Amino acid sequence: MMLCLVGCTCQTPRPEAIQNGAAISLLELQPASLTLPDQSRPNAAPPQSDIPLDARWKYVHHTSKGMYKYRTSLPIRPRGLFFHRGQPGLSLKTKDGTDIAYARYVKRDHSFWWHDRTYLYLLSPEKRAVPERGEFTLHYDKAVEREQRLNFSFSGKTDPFDFARIEINDGWKNRLGLLLPAPAMAEWDFTVPPAAEFTFVLGMVEPEIQEGAPSEGAWLEIFVEDEQGVKKSVQRIGTKPGSFEDRRLDLSAWSGQAIRLTLESQPGERAVYDYLFVGDPIVSTRKLEPRRVVMVFIDTLRPDHLSLYGYDRPTSPKLDAFASEAVVFTQARSVAPWTLPSARSVLTGRHPEYYDSTPTLPARLRREGFTSAMFAGNVYLSANFGMTRDWGLHTVGLWPSAKEVTDDALAWLETHEGQDVLLQVHYMDPHLPYKEPGTYRHLFAGDGCCGLREEFHLSDVRKAHIKTDEDKQYIKDRYDNNIRYATDQIDRLFQILSPQDVVIVYADHGEEFWDHRQFEHGHSLFDELLRVPLVISGPGLKPARLDTPVSLLDVTPTILDMLGLETSGPFDGASLTPLMRGEEFAKDLFETRNLAFGRPLYGTERWGVVSGERKWTTHEGREALYDLEMDGLEQNNLLRHDQTLAGPELREAMGRALGREAPVSYRLVNTPYRLGTPNHDLVVTVHVPGGVAQHWVGDDPLNQSSASTRMIDEEHLEVRWHKGFRQTREVYFVPVLPIADTTHQLHFDIVDGDAHKTMFVPKSLPAQPGKVRTPFIRATLPQRVVALTWGLAPAPNADTQALEGRDDEMNELLEAMGYVDRDETPEP
Repeated sequence: MMLCLVGCTCQTPRPEAIQNGAAISLLELQPASLTLPDQSRPNAAPPQSDIPLDARWKYVHHTSKGMYKYRTSLPIRPRGLFFHRGQPGLSLKTKDGTDIAYARYVKRDHSFWWHDRTYLYLLSPEKRAVPERGEFTLHYDKAVEREQRLNFSFSGKTDPFDFARIEINDGWKNRLGLLLPAPAMAEWDFTVPPAAEFTFVLGMVEPEIQEGAPSEGAWLEIFVEDEQGVKKSVQRIGTKPGSFEDRRLDLSAWSGQAIRLTLESQPGERAVYDYLFVGDPIVSTRKLEPRRVVMVFIDTLRPDHLSLYGYDRPTSPKLDAFASEAVVFTQARSVAPWTLPSARSVLTGRHPEYYDSTPTLPARLRREGFTSAMFAGNVYLSANFGMTRDWGLHTVGLWPSAKEVTDDALAWLETHEGQDVLLQVHYMDPHLPYKEPGTYRHLFAGDGCCGLREEFHLSDVRKAHIKTDEDKQYIKDRYDNNIRYATDQIDRLFQILSPQDVVIVYADHGEEFWDHRQFEHGHSLFDELLRVPLVISGPGLKPARLDTPVSLLDVTPTILDMLGLETSGPFDGASLTPLMRGEEFAKDLFETRNLAFGRPLYGTERWGVVSGERKWTTHEGREALYDLEMDGLEQNNLLRHDQTLAGPELREAMGRALGREAPVSYRLVNTPYRLGTPNHDLVVTVHVPGGVAQHWVGDDPLNQSSASTRMIDEEHLEVRWHKGFRQTREVYFVPVLPIADTTHQLHFDIVDGDAHKTMFVPKSLPAQPGKVRTPFIRATLPQRVVALTWGLAPAPNADTQALEGRDDEMNELLEAMGYVDRDETPEP
């Protein structure tokens, strides 16, 4: 038996690598048996929302603001990155139920508190006795939900394996694996692959609510029972809370044998908070030539700023060299102009509304024995937005540099040498704020302009009111500096890869530099935001430049196809492998395919489709059409001159490409509330003769407004915009009868607090969509306007989920990145 104590780094020797073999993920293999403790909390008590602060307090010092500061351990594990303001739903109370205000860095005439990741601080204007244990109580429902998930009897799970198979949070990291709270035992039966080793991460999850004494640590003991029924312990390892280490165990002595592998978690003196965790457990052959898939994801990168795509500056020489031996796509597009929907489509091959109901690429590859990791730096790639799902290891940092990301990726690849791996590395450098190292600072850019700091954010650019070409050029120059820095660092990764590795280089979206009078991304569907670089390298591919229109939806099916795996979907994209290999008819299939896009982060809904050389978009019932062959910069909307150029065929093409109905509909919308925030609902009741075929609330990723619809009876639809939100949200409805027969019969009853209006559609207005842009109705109320127009937007269905681009715990970071305005945070 091999014995390893806490902190010991001893491992069994590694087996010799061989050419071929197999891999078994224990996360995918049903256990032969699994026993778990009911719970691991003190006194067998379920977690409560009111958490007493029963750890020792300490006086810290007298602050420069004249406050007396006291500190105690924070008994919860918050997920936010900044803590300048209190998390929604988090409060501190005295014994008598009095709320203590949350604040930082201020002088007050009363006590207040704040916290960071580790400690809770109390500040008082007068020196007082050190608080007693239990004098204050913390309340946070999210911590209760998370702590319940760590205990079988409180988790709501009925299947032990469903409980044990879990994604856990480890600070900046999320890990997928097995939760085996001590004492627990899990057993699997399988045939050991040749030259096999058992690789895993061993650690202990810290409780989400810490009450009383912490865990003293726990043990994992591993047993092997061979074909003769002889069972022996082969490794025993100690671990402690918050500690996670990569481990391995040589199983080559049992190669080809049917064995039972047993993992047994053992408590210390007390079985309390012993949340032992075995991450990404895989039994696999150590291979001479493992399958490796590396996805290089460069945020906010528009191709026309890469020398690879003809830019007149050497912004990407190292990427250019790599791409000279790869396939370069010149007409690749994203599905949206911001990160979250684009990243979801890349990992599923489906439109982002289907993300929650679709297998991801890391999940598909784990079934084939792959281990996986993602290193990222964008809040929209974090656990709070569901983007850690299915990754063995997922790390998201606060604007990590390209060097840091590459260092982490290289270290992870070295740790998993000889294994089949899926690695995604995300580079944030071309995204604001620009933070290139000093050696790159003046590569393309001068000393600065327009009052901007060296490290400027989106809010700084907005406040600077950039107008001159010189100021705009300075910002572009800084962008180019960061592209060069990122691609130089990525080359370090290229250097350790081989022609047998599958490598995908792509971006999620581009960046607008006032091409259409705006800056940044997330707001429009012009190609400076939708077109992205896409470079693919792998075995059997010859260097090529392809002008065929393709999509980020094609990435997952392409990777599966290049690995020789099942590509039957469901997919909205398609494998690019036949196209890259020049197979007959492949080019025609892609050139005749319609590519749909939409989903802006800001403002009202926008949707569109590329069909051949035509690009059609719709926004607030208005359409635009561009000839991309003649007008690649999209400066000439053909519909300004001839409205008949966009007909039903393009509207239907968008719906087909999205896989959803996108009918011509009525669109109800209200303008933002003029003064403050409404404390009452706005209610519109619509009488629709003949009834309503469909009705739905439009998308609003930032949740700046809230609305609902319901049928009162067969011909009366109630639309309600909820109080507490001052912004707008679109609502759509489709009549049963043709629009031309319905419009002039619509009747609207509008109630906004004390204001009340009844309206009809004037006979003087057209009954159906046409050249006239005048709303069908326009009800002017004291604080806002309600209008009826027509629109084209895809209707949700039972399988779709609306995109959520806002999260309570991440609001401060979203504000720092400029995505969320603090003044637009909804009131409770």
